[in-house]
Amino acid sequence: MREKFLLLAACGFLIMASHGVARPLANALFLHYFDSEDMLWGMALVPVLATLLLVPYAWALTRFGPALTCTGSTVLSALVLVVPWLLPGPATVFLLYAWKEVYVVLLVEQFWALANSTFSVRGGKKVYGPILLIGGIGAVAGSEVVARLSTTWGSFGVYPLAPLLLIPFGVLMAAAYGRHRPLEPDRPAATNGAKGRGNGEGSASPSAPPRPGGLGFGILASSGFLASIAVVVGLGQVMVAALDVVFHQELEQAIVGLDARSAYEGRFWGWVNGGSMVLQLLAPLLLKVMSIPLLHLLIPLTHLVAVGAMMAFGGLFAAAAAFSWFKVVDYSVFRSCKEVLYVPLDFDSRYRAKMVIDMVIYRASKGGAALLLSILSGMQAIAARLLPVSALIAASVWFFFALKIGRGFARLEQKGSEGAKGDLRGD
Repeated sequence: MREKFLLLAACGFLIMASHGVARPLANALFLHYFDSEDMLWGMALVPVLATLLLVPYAWALTRFGPALTCTGSTVLSALVLVVPWLLPGPATVFLLYAWKEVYVVLLVEQFWALANSTFSVRGGKKVYGPILLIGGIGAVAGSEVVARLSTTWGSFGVYPLAPLLLIPFGVLMAAAYGRHRPLEPDRPAATNGAKGRGNGEGSASPSAPPRPGGLGFGILASSGFLASIAVVVGLGQVMVAALDVVFHQELEQAIVGLDARSAYEGRFWGWVNGGSMVLQLLAPLLLKVMSIPLLHLLIPLTHLVAVGAMMAFGGLFAAAAAFSWFKVVDYSVFRSCKEVLYVPLDFDSRYRAKMVIDMVIYRASKGGAALLLSILSGMQAIAARLLPVSALIAASVWFFFALKIGRGFARLEQKGSEGAKGDLRGD
């Protein structure tokens, strides 16, 4: 277990360090070439790219398996990241703004699919918090590099670190796959079984081969348990799309200049990642003393408080606080709670349906909200007043689906979903 933990923790550090460099620089470069309102169109491009990647991803997963698929995804991510550095301009920066959202999900979700195939539910509750913590340290390190060096090296001087960090990430992920081949569906399926169909109760034969091919939409559509996770993920992204744009509108007005904005973005994301690290330290304790359904219910309530404070006080600080709180919780407690849900499921649920949820639906929800906000851009004051109401509605629906998730997950645990191999996966 220790070797697997160290390998995955190192991979988490590297991918988050890469994104810690790419995200603040991409945001600052975008504001250099475009206005903050144009970010809505950049967000709308994200689900298009994510959906287009899903087809070759599913094909590669079937043809080559998860290890080579991850290697190919890493190479592709690095090559696209290099393009804006070699050919800076409005078109490549616009692509970068969308790609920085896509590549991290593409790689991180494969990372978590491997983790969910390596550890049992009990093992995941023990190690996911520390893994997230180490990943948070990587994100803080990347953001701090941008914050400290952008004004001296320049934004494009720091930028090459983003693709370069993916090289050791790819090497270590290949090593992690070499020590664990997660191809046998040794857990209950989310979609099989007469009684379990639609709620994640069914079971698959321990010796059955993985179901061939597929993008994962069919698996998702036939499982009420997976569909509930998808709805919760989508609701969160609707909320964060609005908070993202409000924050960058305030930043655009308060700070002038590419390098100054890069430095502020670096500091901001450094504080976000630092805050998430604190909650990541607490995540194992929270998972031990509170049930997963209870934590899912508490999370949207905290966001309602943060959004209400933003509307009451206004300004860059309040917008940054509401936006950062969402990200802090999303990167720590919510991530730990959500990933544990996938552990008892079968191979296709972990590698195919999960990618649909966490790459396509995750980004499509944010992109759809961005398009709606873009339509409302001429009525910004009205849209801003509607934000608390939207958050209230999202939290209410989130609450309902959290209850469904809790019931489905409890049934999976009762069926002994960890199995006899649980001790070998990290108990």
